[in-house]
Amino acid sequence: MEGISDIKGKLYICISKLMSNPVEFEWDDIIECKRFMDETDSRSKELNRILHKAANIASVMINAVRSGDLESHYISLFELSPKCPPYLGYYGFKEEQKRRMFMVEIAGYYKRFGLKMKRGELPDYVPAVAEFLGLTVYSGLKARRVFVYKYVKPYIGSLIECLKKHSSLYHELYSVFNSLLDFEFARQILVER
Repeated sequence: MEGISDIKGKLYICISKLMSNPVEFEWDDIIECKRFMDETDSRSKELNRILHKAANIASVMINAVRSGDLESHYISLFELSPKCPPYLGYYGFKEEQKRRMFMVEIAGYYKRFGLKMKRGELPDYVPAVAEFLGLTVYSGLKARRVFVYKYVKPYIGSLIECLKKHSSLYHELYSVFNSLLDFEFARQILVER
């Protein structure tokens, strides 16, 4: 049986993949993520609830991709004059210079953990943030917590509200991501006390 950290790491990665443009879905990975979410028992009621919710969202998204509905929805939300840009800094900084500094700081965290951004991707892109958290689940827990509370938690709620306002199924996916953050990092604070 996998440990809680293994499960959280895989779940962050799966969420990152589901947050990506559906045109770029690697179907074997998406199906494997769905299977993982369906079959995993974490021995934690809260984490099991998050896994179950993620599995349900994955099913809906898979069906929406197959029917051709998700791609245009994704583009209208996140690309071409986006309604809800999936960039954390967008929700926190109207001044371009402050947002650039924000992204430089995030990129510094990635570099500190030995990770590089994909060419053309901005560091505050939420799927990249989710992937980072999945890849670093065993590394620098205090640094990860500071990262989440400084660069993610202050801004993710505004993005989730935007998605909710537009009745997007991505609202549920980003809410699951936020629940996973709360599960991991609220729990971590309690352990340290």
